[in-house]
Amino acid sequence: MSTIRTLQIDRRSATPIYAQIAEQLRQQIATGQLQAGQSLPTNEQFGAQLNVARKTVQQAIATLAREQYVERRRGKGTFVKGAPLRGVVGIVTSFDVIGTKAPPYYQGMAQRFHDRLASEGHSHRFYLMTGDADGANAAGSDLMSDLDRRALSGILMLNYKPYMSDALDLAHRTHVPIVALASTYPGPISIRPDGHAFLRMAAEHLAQQGRRRIGVIYIEYDNTQVPPAPQLLELIEAAGCQSDPEWLIGDAINEHASYQAVARLPLEELDGLLIADDVPALGVDRFLCEAGIHVPDQLLVTTWWNQGLGLNLSLPFVRIGWDVDDIAADAMNMLQHAMAGHRLTEPRRAVPPRVLQFDCPAAAESE
Repeated sequence: MSTIRTLQIDRRSATPIYAQIAEQLRQQIATGQLQAGQSLPTNEQFGAQLNVARKTVQQAIATLAREQYVERRRGKGTFVKGAPLRGVVGIVTSFDVIGTKAPPYYQGMAQRFHDRLASEGHSHRFYLMTGDADGANAAGSDLMSDLDRRALSGILMLNYKPYMSDALDLAHRTHVPIVALASTYPGPISIRPDGHAFLRMAAEHLAQQGRRRIGVIYIEYDNTQVPPAPQLLELIEAAGCQSDPEWLIGDAINEHASYQAVARLPLEELDGLLIADDVPALGVDRFLCEAGIHVPDQLLVTTWWNQGLGLNLSLPFVRIGWDVDDIAADAMNMLQHAMAGHRLTEPRRAVPPRVLQFDCPAAAESE
């Protein structure tokens, strides 16, 4: 009877009473309060405790049976089946990961999710919610429609924009778990590279190699994991190096922009360079090659690196970062646990970086 006592009926609500009962039982099943195999009270017990008609309870149970939350066994009663795995996973992004303009990280993640979902028999659908109002509205309407008809069992969110919030709020209300790879997403489950840990590790490595005057190339936008310039300067100084606001270039949004950004740095005054994204590293690599800057003797470079995307550098940068296969696998495992109604022990994970490759012989020996 404890299940019945936790249900709350609002008789003034416009929502039918059977729908209120069904929704609260759905939530208890989705959160694990009601476990698979557990028997439910009889319709008569439900009706008597809640002071509602037996027919109302029957309607609520019939709704849950259609949705595969419960099963009725002839002569035995009604039993919990668990949160249904409907098989379809939504992948939400503001980048056209099917095209060629998306950053390599998001294209790589999308491909890995596609492969993993297909191998496990899950259907999936991409929802491309662009910054364009029409595009965002169209994809958002599709997503909300699919959530409304309970067509999705989970959502993988590659990045987060505020205009996605209405659809994601509906996902929460309908108990569809979301696993986000976005650092700014306010939801309960996320996995992301720890950008601040990368900055500390990269700056400390430069200091350990005796480099003291450090320039920084990074991408400054609303989803960044790089702190504002004053805090970035403090972080570099805490590692034992020094920098200057003019040595921090935050508009390296792509390879071409990073090529132009490094050209603005007074490289003759610097002995270390920190690059806080792998795409800008490509532009810096090309510029330093063309300018004849000797790496690492003249300029030691540490860069953020997502291993496994097929990106290549010509110069011996010290690469610090993550293996995208590991992050994709962890995100999928988190989603599968959440879809099965299991409580996650570490629902918001900031994955620390590691040194992926010492291209610098002197650095390798010192370690």
